[in-house]
Amino acid sequence: SDEEVLNGGEIVSPEIRESSSVMAPMALGTQETPGNSGNISSGYGTYSWSAIASSDGKYVDWTLSVSQVSMANTSRFQVIEIKIPTVFSAITTANIISSNGINSGDMYFSADGRTATFWSSYYGPNAASISITIRTNVVNGPNTTLENFTLPFTPAIHNYSQSPRTLYGISNSAAAAVWTRPLPKALTGTTISVKNPGYAPYVTYTVTKTGAGGTALAGASFTLKQGTTTIGPITTGSDGKAVFNNVTAGTYTLTETVVPEGYDGKPPQVVEISSTNTGISIANTLKPVEIKIVSQDQSDFPIQGAVYRLYNITTKSYVGNTYTTLADGSVTITGLTKGNNYRIEQVSVPTEYTAGTVTSQEILDLQYGTTPITFNNIKNSYSTVNINLKKTNTTTNLQGGVFEIWSTGTNPQRMYGPVTTVDNGNASFSNVLNGVKYEVRQITTPTNYLVV
Repeated sequence: SDEEVLNGGEIVSPEIRESSSVMAPMALGTQETPGNSGNISSGYGTYSWSAIASSDGKYVDWTLSVSQVSMANTSRFQVIEIKIPTVFSAITTANIISSNGINSGDMYFSADGRTATFWSSYYGPNAASISITIRTNVVNGPNTTLENFTLPFTPAIHNYSQSPRTLYGISNSAAAAVWTRPLPKALTGTTISVKNPGYAPYVTYTVTKTGAGGTALAGASFTLKQGTTTIGPITTGSDGKAVFNNVTAGTYTLTETVVPEGYDGKPPQVVEISSTNTGISIANTLKPVEIKIVSQDQSDFPIQGAVYRLYNITTKSYVGNTYTTLADGSVTITGLTKGNNYRIEQVSVPTEYTAGTVTSQEILDLQYGTTPITFNNIKNSYSTVNINLKKTNTTTNLQGGVFEIWSTGTNPQRMYGPVTTVDNGNASFSNVLNGVKYEVRQITTPTNYLVV
């Protein structure tokens, strides 16, 4: 306090009070217990400290105390000074968890938040002590590269009556460089430390591989690459795990170099490896083993409603019941067995069609993927027509327009053309299959005209 009164030969502050602020409960981590102590030079007093680092390595709570011995006719302050290393964020009053024997007005923080000095409220010859608990937050914590957190701590007994503002020019707006430290004979500087729970220069990183139904998948190989350094490959065992030992924390590219048979691989991905990120799970999907049956007529138009059945030659049994083509003329049979031999049999076609000459086909040694099989049937009442068109701009016949005829449906195809209009604006498509729905498309417009 700036105000002092004389009381029985002792200069004391008007009040000695405890200030505190409430912070979130701390998850216990690495702990340095009380009893770390020492003597302040010239026999003025003693100091002690303890520290607890949070279990996630994101902050440290430091408890610091200074005690002065009773010395008649010598009035003194107790002082605590700390320097905040750059591994921690700068501090303010918000970082104080609790204090004892220190008024809020006697807490000084440099403008950059890297130096703090705490002065006792009491000034006198009697035995007295101060303590403070302050939290330092780890920058981008946890920090995986430091084995220990350290804090430069200077306990002091100050035997002049002037306040720190008066004698040393200490203020919350001053840069740490301009602060003058208390009397050398009353100082004991020390660096205190606590183990860093987040320290993880080497990490055991595990890739867990799963396949169909979430089961463990053996035989997948992976590498980790950082710059020009590649670790691995490591291959998953029967438990589906590939374990990389003694990996330096950092950023890596994880690549699946060998994919188990029958599964789709995954593209390379960037992973952050640290003490809190020690593994990844990767699920692969089975490749399909399937047959796609396509039914079409003599003009390659899809036939809906054609019926088929599938016979497994290897097991000598039919697969399912029957399979009917959809509007696009196809039906896909899934869940088949790689390496087996199959026969597709055409059972029937719609009444407006006649079955083609080929009504069954075999596939030997079926492989992964989708195997297409096409059946060509014949549309009944087959006839053709000519389609004539004229291109105009409402008043003039236009030469040079290019047109095509396309099928309709979910998978349209070009069926006829292209044809180009001549000087009278006419063009003609010949031998177009009758009884079918088409779409006429203008591909190119005559010179100086736009498509409408």
